[in-house]
Amino acid sequence: MTQESRQITTKIAYLTNGCCEAANPAHEALFAQLGLAHSMHEEQFYPLTESETRFIAEDLLPLGPNWALIGYSALHNGKKYLAPTVEFQFCSDSANDFTKAQAKEQYDAFKPLLEALAEITDGYFLHHDEPAIEFDVGDGFYSAELLIPFAYAQAQATDLASWCEHLETLGRNAAIELGMIQTKAA
Repeated sequence: MTQESRQITTKIAYLTNGCCEAANPAHEALFAQLGLAHSMHEEQFYPLTESETRFIAEDLLPLGPNWALIGYSALHNGKKYLAPTVEFQFCSDSANDFTKAQAKEQYDAFKPLLEALAEITDGYFLHHDEPAIEFDVGDGFYSAELLIPFAYAQAQATDLASWCEHLETLGRNAAIELGMIQTKAA
């Protein structure tokens, strides 16, 4: 698969949000139609199975030179994916924050790492030209999502701690190879 085919330019269906909550209860009918496994949480539909929930948390993880939110998961082409997400925020009225142009520059500079990690994990990535959210006051953010198949995570780790260690190492090594971060001199 080429890197271009690993980039998704359309919207995806989020299964869980950054707080690991079910993003859309209406997915229950879709899951039944697709034959996808799920679980129940407090008698409510939850889009991930117990074994899949081991790989998400309401937390941040270093991913190359940035921090990724690791509570997100998504549905793409009828399959479930982990969706570590990096947000590049901008603010129109603060001297201490990135401007929209600076945030876009940082976001675009992150794309090679997304491409590399999608290739390594047999996953996908989302990279759009427009902000994910932009408010009328000029604040907002660009959002970079990496879609990693749950099967990849389950083959690499047994729990959240070992998954986070694997993903952090993967991101660091790819970022070093791409020259995005430097190693400390011995």
